[in-house]
Amino acid sequence: MTVWKALTSTLLVLAVSVAGPPGHAEPASEVRYRLDIPAQPLLAALKSLSDETGLEVMYFTDKADGARSAPLDGEFTEHEALAVMLEGTNLKFERLAGQRAVAIRPDGDQAGESVPPSPGNPALAPSPDGPSASGETDAADMPTAEPPDDNATRRRGAEPWEEIVVTANRRDERLLDASASISVFGQGLMEELGARSINDLLGFAPSVVADTPELFGDGNDFTIRGVQGQPLSTATVGVYLDDVPLTVGSGADEPTIRMFDLERVEILRGPQGTLYGAGAMGGAIRYISNKPDPAGLDAQFRVEAMTTRDGDPSYAIDAMLNTPLLEDSLALRLTGSYEDQGGFIDITNAIGGPHENANTREFASGRGVLRFTPNDNLTIDLQFWREEGGFEGLRVLNAGSSSPLVDDAESGILAFGDDAFSQFAGSLTLNLAWAELVSTTSYVESDGTFAFAQPLGLPVNLTTDLYSELESFAQEARLVSLRPGPFGWILGVFYQDSATRGGLAIPDFGLDATTMSDREQISVYGEVSYRLTDSLRATVGLRRYSETGEDSVALEFSGFAFPPQTGDGDFAKTIAKFLVSYRPNDRLNVYASASQGFRVGGVNLSRSPLDPTTFEPDSLWAYELGAKFVAYDGRLSGNLAAFFNDWSDIQIFQFGLGGGIVLNGGEAHTAGLEGQLNFRLADSLVAGVGGSIMQANFDETVAASGIFEDARIPDVAERNVSVRLDYSSALANGWGYFAHLDAIYAGDQVNPDQSGKQDSAITLNARTGLVLENWEVALFARNIGDNLGRYEFNDFYFGVARPRTIGVEVASRF
Repeated sequence: MTVWKALTSTLLVLAVSVAGPPGHAEPASEVRYRLDIPAQPLLAALKSLSDETGLEVMYFTDKADGARSAPLDGEFTEHEALAVMLEGTNLKFERLAGQRAVAIRPDGDQAGESVPPSPGNPALAPSPDGPSASGETDAADMPTAEPPDDNATRRRGAEPWEEIVVTANRRDERLLDASASISVFGQGLMEELGARSINDLLGFAPSVVADTPELFGDGNDFTIRGVQGQPLSTATVGVYLDDVPLTVGSGADEPTIRMFDLERVEILRGPQGTLYGAGAMGGAIRYISNKPDPAGLDAQFRVEAMTTRDGDPSYAIDAMLNTPLLEDSLALRLTGSYEDQGGFIDITNAIGGPHENANTREFASGRGVLRFTPNDNLTIDLQFWREEGGFEGLRVLNAGSSSPLVDDAESGILAFGDDAFSQFAGSLTLNLAWAELVSTTSYVESDGTFAFAQPLGLPVNLTTDLYSELESFAQEARLVSLRPGPFGWILGVFYQDSATRGGLAIPDFGLDATTMSDREQISVYGEVSYRLTDSLRATVGLRRYSETGEDSVALEFSGFAFPPQTGDGDFAKTIAKFLVSYRPNDRLNVYASASQGFRVGGVNLSRSPLDPTTFEPDSLWAYELGAKFVAYDGRLSGNLAAFFNDWSDIQIFQFGLGGGIVLNGGEAHTAGLEGQLNFRLADSLVAGVGGSIMQANFDETVAASGIFEDARIPDVAERNVSVRLDYSSALANGWGYFAHLDAIYAGDQVNPDQSGKQDSAITLNARTGLVLENWEVALFARNIGDNLGRYEFNDFYFGVARPRTIGVEVASRF
């Protein structure tokens, strides 16, 4: 596999699509319709008009929300009906050339001041149910009434909730209309939180935890609704940057993604297999990046300096440049990040003397995106992304330490490592009038080295070297219906070819082991939805997987080479999704779903003939009942969900007679309640609360796997709660003030042997600052209560979270 393979595939797709001009939608109809639409909120009335006539309605303003329409009773053309409905609203409509669509604008606006609807402007795209409605955020940032529109009370970069649109269901839609449990963090909210990585967001997403948060650097093993991954088996949570899959195999080689210059982060709870594949049995995490804009030059930077208790200072800088290259059609966006994390763990028993504040990490990343929009119907993106990192020491200590952060008792583990990640991707979005074609081609590669100078922190000079390499080529193409009407559908195909290599060497023992894995997957998927009534819609989805894999291990010990071991597997599965949603108005969505999740099996490369040579796929059926709502003129909003996962043949990691293996461990279940509420207590004050309560247990005893009935599933927090307050106000001379405070409670977790892995704890964070035009200065404190988050790995060593950290940030956009 080479980079040229990825780029060649993309160019072929581009050539085919550009060869002929796309068709245009039919012109506006002058047919007269018998319409009976009562006076009601304008958005609901326009949706009814679209349902009746097929006219697409695009919003170029957030002023439509809150307006009410005049009643319609009689025969009207589309434009006559619009004129009546908009009377007295200070809004106007205008035809969009060559399309059977209209744009809604404030009266007096000029058409040239707005961006025309296009595949590259998802906030203006129509939904399958009719007109595009104003977007709504949720999760940590559900909709609230909009504060006064001035710089002092609205944070720089904080988007109005009316403009938030999600693409979790592979099409553009309001979050309120997405019938699934989704947490969305927009760019404005991430700036409010001062988020730098996904770990700064997870505490606000119910039922989501990271099993090993940042202990070895920035890697994570995500668990959603108790569906946790295991070493040597496939990940249960799929991670994506835009439409590019970053999760391959166990997900151990996923890159670090900084929250800077992201449009939003979507966390999807529950199986996402029909639309996202086998790696999304528990859910999916999607990073949506900001795209190049040919409208004008734009730049942004952010600088942070911080200090950690009993540790070295840390620094970070981010920068973005957006520059047009061709008027209205070609633009380039460049984003860069650098971070130097100071250490806080002393290694007192290191060979060669103590190492103070040893667990340092350095990180650098650069991303470039070139966007070409030759017309309103075609968008082409080419993206390159490169990041490199290095670390010294681990955020891990010996279990014999009486107090983890007392200088004379610290006993850390000396280690060194570096990693690098590269991505090349090309995507095409083509509006065919009747459907949208999206094609994404990507190639990713990563490599990393890891060396223990002292395994487990023992005071002996024994070096252990590890390395890993990954290559993955993926191609996905899908068609998404665009025409309004009762039917909506998605049809797609996905192909991935990946290879991973890993090795371990202990030179003093003459030990050298190498593992190799090659996998190829192809799947076809689709979803069809049908509007049974004006308020009731049913959806059915299917995905067919086929994956083949070959694994091998070579071992050499003291000059003697053992015969290589090989194994292969062939796995296929068809999974389904069923969904019914009820939307009586534009402020309430109630839904019920049943969906399957699936994870492929694999090969055990144990040297013992008594260990099983393969492990089987595991799967689950997930059942969910949920509701999303907005009330009291947008001052109260929330989402609630109840879920039950019936998990079969669960994959469990254990140490066998000949090394680490995976066994199938029988039946298990997870069940719980989760929800979030947001209140606008005043124009300047917003409160949010969210959390989950869950049961996650094995349902039968499997002695060979060391599993007992009613035992807890390991690495699962059965409780989590978050509370936050956000305040903003105007000061004199154009200055603005803001303040943020949050508290996050994380429940306890257990190890596979049911011993305590992590105690429950509460973490407090705060942030406050001033805004003036495009400048912002903020002071922040993370982990105010100095919760160390002790995380037991086994009887030998444990990890800790970063202690209390205080810092300052300066940011500007110009």
